[in-house]
Amino acid sequence: MNIGLAVEFSEFKFLRYLIYSPAILVILSLFRNKFVLRSFNSKINSINFSFLLIIISGLLHLPILGFSGFSQIFFISIASLPFIINNDFKFNVRYVSLIFMMSFLILSLYSGFSIDFSLLSFLKSETSSLETNQHPFVFGIMALFFLYKRDNLFFILNLIFVIISFKRIVFIGLLFAIPIVLLERKNIIILRNKRWFFLVLNLFYVYIIILFTNGVFNELIEQYTGLSTGHLTQGRNNIFSPIVDQYIDMGIFEKLFGMGQGFTYDLSIYESANAPHNDILTILIDHGIFIFILFFYYSYQEVRLFPVIFTNFLFLTDNTMIYTVYIFVLLLLINNLNQSRILISKKLYVKS
Repeated sequence: MNIGLAVEFSEFKFLRYLIYSPAILVILSLFRNKFVLRSFNSKINSINFSFLLIIISGLLHLPILGFSGFSQIFFISIASLPFIINNDFKFNVRYVSLIFMMSFLILSLYSGFSIDFSLLSFLKSETSSLETNQHPFVFGIMALFFLYKRDNLFFILNLIFVIISFKRIVFIGLLFAIPIVLLERKNIIILRNKRWFFLVLNLFYVYIIILFTNGVFNELIEQYTGLSTGHLTQGRNNIFSPIVDQYIDMGIFEKLFGMGQGFTYDLSIYESANAPHNDILTILIDHGIFIFILFFYYSYQEVRLFPVIFTNFLFLTDNTMIYTVYIFVLLLLINNLNQSRILISKKLYVKS
């Protein structure tokens, strides 16, 4: 999988299909478990349940899906089904981290390196010349995982790679997620009975995006950054505008149940020649308000919040849901945390 990610831009382009090698794991897991899904309990493995809802919604829309929809359901399924089917995979996360570092270094051999830590470069998202779509995301969540595990060496290593592959939204996500990690590794459960608060924040974000696409914040952005809205957001204001207009024009039934996986992507490509770069809007439009609410509600039922909060930040500006590599790593780490917690609980129960 990581070899495919590393050589995606080299002369060995045919190897990029190794990115989708988790599909083999799906097939093996299905046969191993006799085609029974064993790991999507909404209380124990709530993140698995959330992704299962997305897959089910995609399949229910199957008759109206285009090529993009089929492709995206495939990407999401091969990343998440191994853990929905079976959650007792024994991965050495340190080895997984090292493989990602190696794949990034291989990719870097084909690129010149420059880095600029100025505020202007940060605002323009031009800090590192080695920024890629998926590596910075993986390094970010790996850094959080190792910080939680008190593995200082691999936390620092992944943090170094976060800096080298610097991506603005990853940096912002880390700023918010690191304090959560420090609280949670002291076994402090954050907002134990008020996790609906995070769902409300995502709904409020949709409202902010509607205002944003109508130019409400243009003057404020230019006043405090010296950049135009389009420059600061890398043109996302123009990308989001037709998507928001489409959502406003949708009927009640379509708003409730969605337009089908890939609809937002195809619309965005047609209107702006760019991917939507916003998974919050994509989930809302493709799957409808019901799945949107259930997806974020159950995602935030995870005992450890930091991986979900970090990923939610990525959802704000990217197409993270269809990044097979990142979603696979996300679920790998969360299921690792859940298995460790269950194992500790069993040991304490036996001792008592």
